[in-house]
Amino acid sequence: MTSVEKKFEESEERFKALFKVSPVPTYAWQKVGDFFKLIDYNNAANIITQGNVQNHLGIKASEMYRERLDILEDLSSCYENKTTIDREMKYLFSSLNEEKDLLVKYVFLPPDLVLVHTEDITDRKNAEENLKESEEKYRNLFNNAPFAIVLFNTEGTILDCNDATVNITGYSKEELIGNNFRNFNFYVDIKSANIEGRQIKVSFSKTPKPRELLLYRKDGNQFWARIYIEFIHMRERIYVQAIIHDITEQKQSNIKLGESEYRLQERVKELNCLFGISKIAENQNLSSKNFISEIINLIPIAWQYPSLICTLIIYDGNEFTSENFKKTQWKLSNHIEINEKPLDIEIFYLEDKSFLQEEANLIVEIGNRLKTIIEKKNSEVALKIEKQFTEDILNSSTDTIFVFDPETGQAVRWNNIFNEVTGYNDEEISSMKAPVSYYSEEDLERASKAIEKILQGIATTVELSIITKDGHRIPYEYRATSFKNTDRNMLIVSIGRDITERKEAEQKLKESEEKFRNIAEQSFMGISVIQDGVFKYFNERTAEVNGYSVEEIKNWKSNEFAKIIHPEDREFVMEQANKKQKGDTNVINQYQFRIIKKNGEIRWLEIFSKTINYEGSPADLTMTIDITDKNEAEQKLKESEIIFRDLYEEAPNTYFSIGIDKAILRCNKAAERLLGYTKDELLKLKVFDLYSGTKDGLEKAEKVFKQFINGESIKDIELQMKHKNGDPVWVSLSVKPIIDPDGKVIESRSMVLDITERKYTEEALKESETRYREAYDMASFYKDLFTHDMNNILQIINSSAEIIGLQLGDSEKVIIIENMTKMIKSQVDRGSKLISDVRILTELNEEKISTKQINISKFLSRSFNFVKKAYSARKISIIAENLDQKYYTIANELLQDAFDNILINGVKYNENLEVEINIKTSTQTLDGNNYFKIEFIDNGIGVPDDRKEVIFQRGNRELKGTKGMGIGLSLVKNILKIFKGRIWIEDKVKGDYTKGSNFVVLLPAEK
Repeated sequence: MTSVEKKFEESEERFKALFKVSPVPTYAWQKVGDFFKLIDYNNAANIITQGNVQNHLGIKASEMYRERLDILEDLSSCYENKTTIDREMKYLFSSLNEEKDLLVKYVFLPPDLVLVHTEDITDRKNAEENLKESEEKYRNLFNNAPFAIVLFNTEGTILDCNDATVNITGYSKEELIGNNFRNFNFYVDIKSANIEGRQIKVSFSKTPKPRELLLYRKDGNQFWARIYIEFIHMRERIYVQAIIHDITEQKQSNIKLGESEYRLQERVKELNCLFGISKIAENQNLSSKNFISEIINLIPIAWQYPSLICTLIIYDGNEFTSENFKKTQWKLSNHIEINEKPLDIEIFYLEDKSFLQEEANLIVEIGNRLKTIIEKKNSEVALKIEKQFTEDILNSSTDTIFVFDPETGQAVRWNNIFNEVTGYNDEEISSMKAPVSYYSEEDLERASKAIEKILQGIATTVELSIITKDGHRIPYEYRATSFKNTDRNMLIVSIGRDITERKEAEQKLKESEEKFRNIAEQSFMGISVIQDGVFKYFNERTAEVNGYSVEEIKNWKSNEFAKIIHPEDREFVMEQANKKQKGDTNVINQYQFRIIKKNGEIRWLEIFSKTINYEGSPADLTMTIDITDKNEAEQKLKESEIIFRDLYEEAPNTYFSIGIDKAILRCNKAAERLLGYTKDELLKLKVFDLYSGTKDGLEKAEKVFKQFINGESIKDIELQMKHKNGDPVWVSLSVKPIIDPDGKVIESRSMVLDITERKYTEEALKESETRYREAYDMASFYKDLFTHDMNNILQIINSSAEIIGLQLGDSEKVIIIENMTKMIKSQVDRGSKLISDVRILTELNEEKISTKQINISKFLSRSFNFVKKAYSARKISIIAENLDQKYYTIANELLQDAFDNILINGVKYNENLEVEINIKTSTQTLDGNNYFKIEFIDNGIGVPDDRKEVIFQRGNRELKGTKGMGIGLSLVKNILKIFKGRIWIEDKVKGDYTKGSNFVVLLPAEK
């Protein structure tokens, strides 16, 4: 049996073993004439059909699938096109009476087989469908939430947002998603927003407190927002979720309420002051001076800051001052004439405070009132003016003012606004009873309680809906106090303001909360609020998930819900729940745990929870999803993936998956063995990094890649890859494009066979023929070399000897004799060098040359000494920088010959009286590798550009027309090539080769 036959038999055995033990049910159909026959199946097929498949051995496909023409078409297409077909289908197993979802793969196996792999993906399809439905429900809840929800990463980039975000901010999702929120002009007051401070909290996973901010919409309009920040854990990463409520209407209502209440309070103070003055004025026994003395301490109560006010009244030569009087620079004054007597009123703030325009008006009104009272104190005119003045004050208010007798319900005074609001005229109001004539029975009960407090001297605020003459109800807020009139009867004065806008805002908020509750009730998730260990709220889905009825959950005592938590998970779950109910921020908001339903069934839940404020106290808001089926499907899928991954990883052939961006997506262990990289290293590379930079390598690989991108399959194309250590690796490559449902190529399935040994055998045969052919040429070269150069050398030696003979005995010719002797020695050295070079050239053609770590500096020093001795008759200056340092590379003694030849070249081709050679040594990185760069810079005749490459070619014998030894620079290049080094020539002065040459040598650096 030949080695090829043996390998084929072993391959067949491995295939059969893999076929039988494969976990994927597989059936072998053989093409026999015009039909397909079932000839074999594996163990997995026997299991899934419960042994029924053995009854179908030998059956024709046309009989077995007579109602499934699609399967018959796929069998024929796979066989005829010799290709692989993938299908997803539903298939009814008659032996099981069960329909399953299958992933079917038809694979052509030469010469006449079609293997049909059938993977059961029923559970996966169900899990995918359930997950899809779950995600759609969650997305609906997310998008239909009545408030804005924005998801960020911790750097502030917006990852997602719901529809309410678009409505609130005015920006589209396309404008928001993917941008950092800092890129938008959201904040009206950027300083108060304290973005950086809150970002620091977020970076440390600390939840910032909710806050209210004034923001800009896209159109530039402003709105008030209440912002809640929380952390969300997804796939082991932390995200930031912002929930934004538009509270503009509420805020505006509160502002209006505050402004109205403030105006109301200020008006009450003014009225109390004016009523107090009127009340004191009713005492006809008081003189003007006594009257002023009585009211001087009454005036400060009508100002913004009564405790900081003091008053001075000057009248009829007398000064009247309030308590704690002190003159300051913050003054408001009014001067009037009363019967030609001046009366001056001066109001002082004890601190730096500004007077309001209303206060300036008030001091005028007080002055006019004092003037009227003093001038007309005991006359009917005075009484009439006083009444008119009071009426003016009452009617200047934008709120309703109503004074009535609580015992009789009789109206005493009211302003015009009261008429306008109620629709009643003065005569009708006089005949009506307060409060029974204006409110419903429900409101009358609250009104009665408020009147009781008022009569006890307690200032009271109450909300009532006044019923107008035409039957409309208008919500009003009343603030009322009591006082006694001149008859010592108790009266009540109430000031009311319309709170319709505020009520509408509150109603909208209520509707928003009801909408959210409706969403929660219809959610696919179990949603609940737990406070003090008790379910304060939960939807029906919560009861379904737990297996208990709604009534049972409502009757659970504090923390009784712990009984449904699996004992192994109970401590952790209860710890997190209790922390959230206490408002602790050091919590985990998303995790999975098990529960035991009422019927004893164990289910897996995924919980999303957070701390919220519920009825004034912290509570735990939870959202739970039953993920049992999903986990089981994922586990089965994971087990299946492990089996297929093992088959893939342990396959004897090399497999790659390549992306359209040239990235290596996957590979098996055989790839590591083939190319010498670890899997982690391979997955960081691009596929073109694995090919040699040759015509059969990278150039051909680029053409194959274009075919793959175009959706073409490639079969058994030979290319040259490269091992991690740089060695070439010949492979046979087959590529199948993987196409998505949209018809786009997304990646490849590539199989690589190592054919290096075969290629090397072929190349060795070619190389043997080439060497044989070159041997004759080399022998001729050596023959010409020795014939020409050795003749020249020996001729010079012979001539020199003759001259020495002629000069013997002539003492005056001693110098000439010495020079001839040196010339002979020089030519003998030259002959020795030539013989050495020929020896080295022959050694370079040997298959193996031993190397070791050597110091470059040491070899350079030796070359300096050799050249200076060989050319002692010439003035030579060699300067080497940093020669005292050690530069290590991997080489041998041949490197000495390379340096010798470079320096000899610099001396030979130099026409100057003094030869100058400057040697510089440095480091350089090229293609990720470290090199020592050695530059030999001379002042010789230089090398023209068209000769810079030629002079390194073997057999070249001329440099700038001058005959030379012919093999020196060719020898240098071959030596450096052995040590993975390089050499090239540059001009000493760029652009002018006549100024000298720079021979640049690169040698790999050895640590």
